[in-house]
Amino acid sequence: MECHRLIKAPCGDQEIHAMVGLDGQGHYMCTANLLGEMVLWSGVDGSSKVLKGHSKKVLCAVFTPGGETLCSGSADGTIKVWSSVSGECMQTLKGHKGGVKSVSLDARGRSMCSGASDGTVRIWRMMDGRCTHKLGLINEEESKTVTCCALNPREGSRVLVCSGRRDGVVHLWAERDRAPASGGGKAGKPAPKGGTVVHSMLGHKGRVSRIVYHPSAPDIVCTHGDDSTVRVWGMAGGGGLPAID
Repeated sequence: MECHRLIKAPCGDQEIHAMVGLDGQGHYMCTANLLGEMVLWSGVDGSSKVLKGHSKKVLCAVFTPGGETLCSGSADGTIKVWSSVSGECMQTLKGHKGGVKSVSLDARGRSMCSGASDGTVRIWRMMDGRCTHKLGLINEEESKTVTCCALNPREGSRVLVCSGRRDGVVHLWAERDRAPASGGGKAGKPAPKGGTVVHSMLGHKGRVSRIVYHPSAPDIVCTHGDDSTVRVWGMAGGGGLPAID
């Protein structure tokens, strides 16, 4: 296999610590260093832009389906939305009380979910950056960190959440309507809705590190864990096929 191009990060003496994102069209790639700086690379001509804004290292990133926007999650607890064309930070999404471990978009790039070390998953509306849903742990015995999450490509309100490092359980959440507000006064900004777990899928013997929906069959999902297995799940009943080692 031939190396097509060798690239060098323009971030001073800080080495790249991760390749954190690649867009589906092959037009852009992003890498990050330990200071929270990212480099946005052109897959066409190899040119680059340095993206600065996070105060701690970037832990995850995802491009919108067309590649025009990049969303990054950081150990500083924020998510930043960048223009791939200009490199400008267009929005900073705040709410998590811990490092953002995972970000995922729906198939149209209209909604995003994020999972963090504070034990919550948030769903964001990309149009205005508003948090529409906040999903928490089922019980206090679970490990706090949400290690990965994914939005159903057809149903943006359904989220797969890996909510524990210890037990490897994958939870499938469905939207729960917000209870009506009580009391008087002016109506403020709508509070995020909650969610309810409709399936808990057991099988992994350690932390679940990755969740991916099947691109054409959203009732099927694949998970990868620290136990070195890949599991394929049928969402209709929450059942799993034999693990792939």
